[in-house]
Amino acid sequence: MVRVNTSFVRAQYQIDEETDGSVWLTHPHPVLADSFASVESSQRVVKGSLEVSMRPFGNYRFRVFARNDFGDGAPTNVKGECKTPARVPDKNPEGVSATGSRPENLIVFWKPMPREDWNGRDFHYVIRYRPSGSNGEWKEEKVDDPYSDRHTIELSAEDPFRSYEVQVQAVNEEGQSNVAPQSVEGHTGEGDPNYTPTGFKLVSSDSSSATFVWDPIDRQQITTWAEDDESEGEESSSVRSKRSPMVSS
Repeated sequence: MVRVNTSFVRAQYQIDEETDGSVWLTHPHPVLADSFASVESSQRVVKGSLEVSMRPFGNYRFRVFARNDFGDGAPTNVKGECKTPARVPDKNPEGVSATGSRPENLIVFWKPMPREDWNGRDFHYVIRYRPSGSNGEWKEEKVDDPYSDRHTIELSAEDPFRSYEVQVQAVNEEGQSNVAPQSVEGHTGEGDPNYTPTGFKLVSSDSSSATFVWDPIDRQQITTWAEDDESEGEESSSVRSKRSPMVSS
C-alpha cells in the first residue's frame, strides 16, 4: 500500500542497479486505485497493482510515486528485489557492417546490445569471418566488452580489397544466441596497383596528338579506385566494366 492524495500512482523499475546506475524505467501506464482503506493524517491509503514484463537475468528493483494535477510526489522504494533466471540471448547485434582501413585488416562495426538483452552473465560478442563465396570454415574472434561497438580483425597477410563475409553473434554464460546471425559483406582496405598493363603500343600520331592502345586489365587485379571515381558517386566493387582504349594527346 502507498499513501497518496490522488487517485493513481506510477511505478518505476531498474533491471540491474550495477549497470543501470541512477536510471529508472517508468511503467507506461498509471495504476488506478482499487479502493481506499483508511484516512491517516489527511491522506488516504489506496491499493493498486500492475504487471511488468521481465527479461531474463534481471535483478529488478521497484519504486512508486504519486501523481496529481500539481505534479509528482517523492518516490517510495518497494522492499525486496525480484531476480529472474538467465538464458541464452534471444537476439544478435543490429547495424553490423565491415570495412578495411588497410589491405591487411577488416574493421567490424555494430550497435552494442543494451543490458536488458544480455540474458546472462559473461555477455560478449563473437565475430566470425571468411572470404566471400568460399563456403569455407569460419574464423572467430571474441570481444569481451559488452559495450564495445567495433573490432579490428588483423589478417595474416596483405589482401587488398578482398571481400569477406562477416557475422556478429551474442553469447553469454548460457551459450550462443538462439537466433542465427545475419551475414554482411565487407572489404579489406584498398592497396597500390600490383598489375602492369601489357600490349601497350602507339597506333598513330600526328603533329598534335597520339593514339595508344593496351590490353584490358584483368578485373580480378583491381585493388583500389581513383579518388575522382569515388567523387562521381561510383560504387566500389571488385568487378568493373571494360574501358575503351584511351587516346592521349
